[in-house]
Amino acid sequence: MQQHRKNNIGLANSGLEEKALAVGNTILQVEVAQTVEQRMTGLSHRSALAEGRGMFFIFDTDDTHGIWMKDMQFAIDIIWIDATMKIVHIEQAVTPDTYPQSFTPPVPARYVLEVPAGYMYGKSAVGESVTLQNP
Repeated sequence: MQQHRKNNIGLANSGLEEKALAVGNTILQVEVAQTVEQRMTGLSHRSALAEGRGMFFIFDTDDTHGIWMKDMQFAIDIIWIDATMKIVHIEQAVTPDTYPQSFTPPVPARYVLEVPAGYMYGKSAVGESVTLQNP
């Protein structure tokens, strides 16, 4: 498994593309996981994720993409987003001790956003629009 070195802004030096993501009026800096390997690794083996940071998973198709907490060391909120960039489901404060349970949305989604647990509380809701901004 690839070692991740943390930099001073809370993201690992993973080589993933970084973009700004708007969720309502909140702007996040996200790493974009687009390949199968990037999505499987996700935030595993990291000690933390700074507020205002996240990981944005892009899938090739709409599905009820499952997320688990394998090798995670901190709690996260998991936000599923459909192909029209609307939030369709949110799981809050998912902890590492839930592994091997897999979390899935009740409806198909194209994207998943992971942020530090509690960060999006009161800032996002099902039905809210999300915009991935160009660098």
